[in-house]
Amino acid sequence: MLQEQLAAEHIAEHLEPEEVRDLFAKYVGKPLWREVLLAIVWHTRRPMELRRLVEVIDNLVGETPAGLQARELLAEVVFGQYGLPADVIKRLAPLLVELVDTHSYGSHRLRLIECNILWA
Repeated sequence: MLQEQLAAEHIAEHLEPEEVRDLFAKYVGKPLWREVLLAIVWHTRRPMELRRLVEVIDNLVGETPAGLQARELLAEVVFGQYGLPADVIKRLAPLLVELVDTHSYGSHRLRLIECNILWA
């Protein structure tokens, strides 16, 4: 866990925003990177950079295993204490909550509920 935190701090402090977005595009669907990516979002304080990271994650959402993981990461960021601009939360939260009722994959629905409950 310490290594993940140190990696996230290094990335957030030393990489250019474009490089961070490229890193997100490459690793969003990979479970071993989940905590690092969340920590990077947590360290990102500029609203425009947060919007762009959320946009990268949102663009990777789909029905493949990596796409489902991207949606779950997106739910954690939207419902978590990451300082997202309110308009981003207002746009994405209803869509994510709706999927709790409508998505055909039960395990995915449960993970979306966990994201919402943990941070609500």
